[in-house]
Amino acid sequence: MRGQDVIRLLGFVFLGVLLSLLYQEWTSNADGHWLPYWFRGILLVCCVFCTIASLHISIMPACRYTPANILILQYLFDCFMSGLGIYFSHKLERQTKMCQKEQEQFLQKLLKKQSSTTYGKDKKFSSMKGSDKFRQQHPLTFHCHYEPYLKQILGGEENVLIEGKPLRFGLTSGTTGQRKMIVTSKSRILLFILKFVPIGQRILRKSILPSFSPLLKTCYVYTHTQPNYPCPGITMGPTTMLNLPDLLYRLQYSTPPAGMRLTNEKQATYVHLLFALRDPDLQAIFTIFAASLYNTFKILEEEWPCLVNDVREGCVSDSINLDHEVKISLEKELHPDPKRANELEAEFKKGFYDITRRIWPRMSSLWGVSSGSMTVYEDILKVKFIGDLPIVSMIYNSTECLLGVLHGGAKRTEYITFPGDVFYEFIPVENCSQEQPDTLLAEEVMSGSYYEVVITNIDGLYRYRMGDVVKVTGFYNNTPLLEYGHRVGDVLDMHGERTPEIIIKAALQEAITKYATFHLVDFTCMESDVLRKCTGGSDEEMSNHYTLIAELDGVDGQIENLDNLEKLALDVDLALCDLSSAYSDCRDRDLLQPLLLILVKPDTFRKFRYLLSSKSNGSTMQVKVPKVLRNDEFIQFFMQRKLEE
Repeated sequence: MRGQDVIRLLGFVFLGVLLSLLYQEWTSNADGHWLPYWFRGILLVCCVFCTIASLHISIMPACRYTPANILILQYLFDCFMSGLGIYFSHKLERQTKMCQKEQEQFLQKLLKKQSSTTYGKDKKFSSMKGSDKFRQQHPLTFHCHYEPYLKQILGGEENVLIEGKPLRFGLTSGTTGQRKMIVTSKSRILLFILKFVPIGQRILRKSILPSFSPLLKTCYVYTHTQPNYPCPGITMGPTTMLNLPDLLYRLQYSTPPAGMRLTNEKQATYVHLLFALRDPDLQAIFTIFAASLYNTFKILEEEWPCLVNDVREGCVSDSINLDHEVKISLEKELHPDPKRANELEAEFKKGFYDITRRIWPRMSSLWGVSSGSMTVYEDILKVKFIGDLPIVSMIYNSTECLLGVLHGGAKRTEYITFPGDVFYEFIPVENCSQEQPDTLLAEEVMSGSYYEVVITNIDGLYRYRMGDVVKVTGFYNNTPLLEYGHRVGDVLDMHGERTPEIIIKAALQEAITKYATFHLVDFTCMESDVLRKCTGGSDEEMSNHYTLIAELDGVDGQIENLDNLEKLALDVDLALCDLSSAYSDCRDRDLLQPLLLILVKPDTFRKFRYLLSSKSNGSTMQVKVPKVLRNDEFIQFFMQRKLEE
């Protein structure tokens, strides 16, 4: 009997008990009861709640494989999280109307709280009254500013950057710069789980998924990272690292706990796909970045015959090379399902366009960061696999700080900042190269302008330049709305033209649309002098120009499939001139020559992401491909994989 059927039966039992109690209350005299009045009232209320809850659970869309006890816990957990979402959403609404007042209050509370720490004493926090004093007396900082204090924490000292000691050292991916170690406190973890996630879920239901059911499962394509222990009581690992009780995995995700602890990425992705495929009512697929979504669907495209056979047989293929105990644990959760396997096989044989909606008809969105450099993956996903399904990024998060929550519907990419939880400052993008530029407060920014974000947070970062450039798209009440633009270093700048990655990507896509059978998978670029130094070319051989490296879907190993590579490069150059007046001016004055376009073999960027993850001891779900190359090893990697004409 399915879990929902058990709960439906339980609901009717509670209904019978409730009616019996009401009948006794109606027909009996007050003196005839042996139970106190207050106890009878509590009993009636409990019966009413249990009856309504049980019958509600029995009619909600639910995963057919979930047992009754887990369904009940899912329902109660969702009621708790929904209550938190309502409370904190209303609180955020009030705070956004008094943005600068909330900013000042947050900063003063933080400085007072941290004034007794080693850092607070060194910087004389107790003398800083108001944001003006704070900005005058405390410099803008980079990660190197905190390294002496981090060494003290690693040495076992407490009350250094924050009160007590951190819960974790979060590690950045290091793929867009040097890998950094960031203090993460217990307060931040609790704030994320109990405030930001409930707010995000509430927005998700109101604006994007009105038919959302808490009893359906989500496939989280996750690869576990084993934590390090640099000192007693503190773990070290990426922010994406989960250490949840098994029960919470079962409440949220389609993959059993044993699959959520796999540390090999290919094994983990296969197992996530297997348990996702067996569930026709899967509600969403979740990854950190859209690039990981693309990688997941590529693996599905390659491995579907094996996956379908595993669904049919109720097993995990030996070709995955799982540990024996893990394999046994996972197979206990599987049952042979020839009917579902036949359905899947029929759909896969039709092709992979819009495959998501065809095999999971209840799915109305996918979740993952699709802004900035990830927009290329959203585009190729829509062309190849997901059709018009939106990719939703609920939260603007980083290892250093959680900056905002999504504003509006699924197609929006702007985020509401949190006035009461982070102190924000903004550097106009034209001043980013300065060491200590003047900053603007949240109320002083201009809609439509680009700024480098500076944060002060609860985890010991003060006036910290995290390196993100954002666009202020407008205001929600009196609070800025931010849209991610690019990293500070991800611009091509040979003569002061400062061409960001978003312009390069737009030019590439505009040119490629002329070739109906080709689609952009991913790209990166470099300045010609960087390529010259890496490859040893002479000045005469290489003029000043941009070098673009691109992977195109539909070009299978031979450039002959493309009519004319030089023509495509010229089209990109012309599009770039149209999109950037600064680049066009450099071209007109012969400061820059036509760009060089290099196409690379299929799967090059997927392999590059594996290379990046191996270097950072992390997972590809955390890494971001740098859009401006300056590393010789990375340049050589791409040059060895370029297509020959």
